[in-house]
Amino acid sequence: MRLLTVLLIYLASAFCFAPTEAQAFARHPGKQERIAQGVYGTSDAIHVGRYDVAEKIIGDTTKLVLPPKQRIKIEPLTKKVVNKDTKVVTQTRYVVVPAAEDGTVIRRDSDEYLNLLQDKDLLKKYQAGEEAWKSYSNKVEATLKDEAKNQERMIQTIEDQKKTIQKKDAAIKNLTWYRNIVWGVVGTIGLVVILYIVSLVLKLGIGVAK
Repeated sequence: MRLLTVLLIYLASAFCFAPTEAQAFARHPGKQERIAQGVYGTSDAIHVGRYDVAEKIIGDTTKLVLPPKQRIKIEPLTKKVVNKDTKVVTQTRYVVVPAAEDGTVIRRDSDEYLNLLQDKDLLKKYQAGEEAWKSYSNKVEATLKDEAKNQERMIQTIEDQKKTIQKKDAAIKNLTWYRNIVWGVVGTIGLVVILYIVSLVLKLGIGVAK
């Protein structure tokens, strides 16, 4: 019973309860830095108009945190359009970008986008942004691997503790078994001694009576 109780406590603490953010950061101090880099990197990328990089960075950052209990709900801007002639219904999704006084919005993989990358100076800046994202992505993957290893070590520790408890419990059971045997032998000897004394007393009593 004691063994079962201890095991249930270990298993519940390890698997049934999700660690708090503070506990997670304490176990993986580099994780908080990665999240901060991702959040500010996304903000900086949006600020300079690099939405392509921002999308990649925030995608990697979400791998480091659990989904919130209550997500911020954001609806897409979509509108159904019916062609009067063909009666075909199409749905248009609008992408809204912040207003920029001197900015030009370019759709990724468009001709204008591909032509833009022909400019050596712009290509260098574009590649720098891609390299910054790849570096961050590699760090995120390393952090996740570290986290997985720590979890494996924690599970192994629990398994080792479980085996130790089982060994102690078996030793206690063996000790109890030996103790019961000893007390049984002692009790038997005591009973024999008592019977022997009683028989002597009876014999002495009979001898005196005669």
